[in-house]
Amino acid sequence: MRRLFIAIELKPEISNEIWTSISKIKAKVNGAFVEKEKLHITLLFLGDPKLSNGDIINAVKSQTIDRDIEISGLDAFPSWAGPRLLFIDIKTNLSDVYRELCQKLGVKEERSFRPHITICRIKGNMASKMELQTSFYVDERFRVKKLSLFDSDFRNYHQLY
Repeated sequence: MRRLFIAIELKPEISNEIWTSISKIKAKVNGAFVEKEKLHITLLFLGDPKLSNGDIINAVKSQTIDRDIEISGLDAFPSWAGPRLLFIDIKTNLSDVYRELCQKLGVKEERSFRPHITICRIKGNMASKMELQTSFYVDERFRVKKLSLFDSDFRNYHQLY
């Protein structure tokens, strides 16, 4: 089963900074952390779409993006009260890119669209929100000029475009 998603790749120096911050909270969270090489900004999860890879790649190639992206802060999905996922928040508004991709691919827009960088899938107990947010610090801005398409089955992860 395919698990396709459209994302923004991170520059190695950004991934390194994030990984340094992750190392400060790893012992405080019972979970599966994303490997440094797999860190990315998720824009649109497609799952196993009916569209061909070629159609999806064409939509990704035709999507224009040329802007500064600001990342900052640690947050949790669905909430800090019952977290299943820790992520880094994206401060830059990317809703226009998301809407255009949904239109091109015939995907229904979700009201809860929130671009993010997943850092951990929580499996058990973890430290308090305040303790984690105090220990974890990332505040970066970088330029993005293209999107990528990835396929993942949680163990394997490869770029299709």
